[in-house]
Amino acid sequence: MQGRVFLPALVILTCAQPVHAAPELKAWLGSAYTVPGEETELWLTVTSDTRPAMQPVVPETEHITFKFLGDPILPNSTRERTYTYRYTVLSYKEGPHVIPPFSMEHKGITLRTQALKLHVASLPDHAWFEQDVHGEKYLFASQICLPGRTRFEGETTPAEVKVYLPARFKIDKATIAELEHEGVAAERFDISNLIPRNDILITTTRLKQQDYLGVAYRSTITPLHDGMVSIGPGQARLTLQTRISQRGFTSTVPVPLDLPVRKHAFTARPLPGPVPAGFRNAVGRFILAVRADTTGLREEEPISIQLTVTGTGNLDTLAPPELAGNPPDWKSYPPHRLPRQGARHDASGVTTFSQVIRPNGLQN
Repeated sequence: MQGRVFLPALVILTCAQPVHAAPELKAWLGSAYTVPGEETELWLTVTSDTRPAMQPVVPETEHITFKFLGDPILPNSTRERTYTYRYTVLSYKEGPHVIPPFSMEHKGITLRTQALKLHVASLPDHAWFEQDVHGEKYLFASQICLPGRTRFEGETTPAEVKVYLPARFKIDKATIAELEHEGVAAERFDISNLIPRNDILITTTRLKQQDYLGVAYRSTITPLHDGMVSIGPGQARLTLQTRISQRGFTSTVPVPLDLPVRKHAFTARPLPGPVPAGFRNAVGRFILAVRADTTGLREEEPISIQLTVTGTGNLDTLAPPELAGNPPDWKSYPPHRLPRQGARHDASGVTTFSQVIRPNGLQN
């Protein structure tokens, strides 16, 4: 199975000193699942004390087009600012696509974004439903979006609940989509922003010969076992603004809605054998760093260590790494999982564990 790593537990103990992070060019895609002709947004960001002299270089792609929208500056601190570059992303070609890295020259260094995945597929007929809005019926659509390929037990996949509504409405706010699930671990689907700004990201497209708006509720799902598993059914919460006329006067009123979302069932494949020695449950690509707090440490005193796992995979269900070397020489206490860094609706991020170990010669 190319591109996936099933990691055995591994710890290498080192003493690390903090370093100043070099500038990074990061990419953020508003929605990774679109219908043909749907425009979503791509933001690039770089945080620096100096404004880049040139805009990023747009990569060449066969079935994806980009349109530059602007380059707002987001305040970050008195010393650094976040420089952003906004683009629309559009594809009419159904299927999975890869958005290649954008690049930029900054301070004599070539910065590159990570590659991003875009999935383009038409809406199935069962996604459509009639929704009552202030006494009138309108056609809405909703679906749970996952990659088309088969997923493995323990493999974490970004997922979205997409909702489409007629463009005549204005979206006032959107919060969460509450879904049932069976056989999968899933964080709450919400509107928390991938795009580094507080606005709700709204996509635009044409469906059934009308203009529609799209909203994405994001999360990740991880099959807990092989065989049939499912996510949904449930509801997506959304508040619209609509204009009504009463006694010759027109006013705008909020209309809260709980929109239905259908169940999505799929089959998870078992992990391929043979199982690596020491394997617990890490499925993905990870880098493990260990930092020991040895400041003022005396002989046989307990050592506080921090285990940081960075990468893409099942970060929320990941079992903590185990102590390597000569375990009989050490007493290790159960590790504690710290709050995860990064978006919970993204398979990439950082998970940190804290743990205390001490030489076995130390008595309680």
